Amino acid sequence: MHGNAHSISLLCELMRVSRSSYYDRFERVSVTSSQSEITRKLIAAFHFHKRRYGTRRLVSELADDGIQVGRQTVRTILADHGLRAIQPKSFVPKTTRTHPNLRRSPNLLLEREPARAPDEIYVSVIKYKTVTSSTL
Repeated sequence: MHGNAHSISLLCELMRVSRSSYYDRFERVSVTSSQSEITRKLIAAFHFHKRRYGTRRLVSELADDGIQVGRQTVRTILADHGLRAIQPKSFVPKTTRTHPNLRRSPNLLLEREPARAPDEIYVSVIKYKTVTSSTL
């Protein structure tokens, strides 16, 4: 910059710009030049984790690499490149754990006498709740 030949204060005074504005602009130029590096690392981390990481995890991932960036910046970069994290499927536990070599139980109701019309067969489930002394 011109700081070597003249003082920053004098240059800012001549251009009628505050010194804080000069330094703000000076720092912004360096941030913009590193923006492409942040974008490259962000997209690489996004694809490395198979599109499963959202903004919170990606911010943490970049922080581990020493890059401080906010969630909104990550959200904007991902949106600009058309990237969106995959929503994981919800976990649904199986109610029974059967041995893999055992067969499933047959549907005895339909094997004996199939339904011939609607509202002909009704099925219900009864669930019991065990009451313990701690729940009373």
